[in-house]
Amino acid sequence: MLTNHLRLLAYFFFSISTVALAQPTPTYSFLKKISLPSGDGKWDYLKMDGERERLFVSHFDRVHIIDLTTDQQIGEITGLKGVHGIGLAKDLNKGYITNGADNTVTVFDYNTFKVLQTIPVTGKKPDAVLYDKGTKQIFVFNNGSGNAVVINAITDKVVGNIEMGGAPEFAVSNEKGSIFNNNEDTSEIFEFDARTFKPKNKYSVAPAGGIPTGLAFDASTNRLFSVCRKPQALVVMDASTGKIIQTLPIGGVLMPWCTRKS
Repeated sequence: MLTNHLRLLAYFFFSISTVALAQPTPTYSFLKKISLPSGDGKWDYLKMDGERERLFVSHFDRVHIIDLTTDQQIGEITGLKGVHGIGLAKDLNKGYITNGADNTVTVFDYNTFKVLQTIPVTGKKPDAVLYDKGTKQIFVFNNGSGNAVVINAITDKVVGNIEMGGAPEFAVSNEKGSIFNNNEDTSEIFEFDARTFKPKNKYSVAPAGGIPTGLAFDASTNRLFSVCRKPQALVVMDASTGKIIQTLPIGGVLMPWCTRKS
């Protein structure tokens, strides 16, 4: 019996090893470039709508809208002032753009791309912007003044302010009442309540990561993915406890995905 058990155990480990070795190593390769109309100034955020296959690209004084089924520009929102982030309230057929140069938010019609209005916000350099569908609110993060402004997306009225300190960057919602935001100055992920605007937690990404900028959330695992520089690392964190689960190295230069027409 012992010999048979050993044989079965050996076969089991051999099978697992064979399957593991047979798994292909993932490879990544450059596919194509999407050309955009020329223009001056800084490029910043991308915002993708996977349902309608649209890509929004911020570009200093305008936002380009690309149809990803054809890779062609189908719209352009102009007259902006140092544009940074784009937030989409698709259920309300509206979009929101932060203007870092004049401390405003531009509201546009999602179907026609027509500008509806401009909302002044309290603070300096509005950067990241997030729509939380559960509360139907827009959260605008002021990188230059360490606060977030809350806008009711139904009325487009400012309804709140959250003092965070430091330099807020990218933000995500867990769609269960919490908003998470990367803070560049403090090397932390700041969590606050989406309804009461009260701070809940601060989770450090140091020393694994340095200055956190990009942020993503996976609802199925309840994990945050914070992209950091100095040092360059991807910090994977438990969103409930702030425990760092894993740190992965990342590169400093990414392959450009778009070019400007000459």
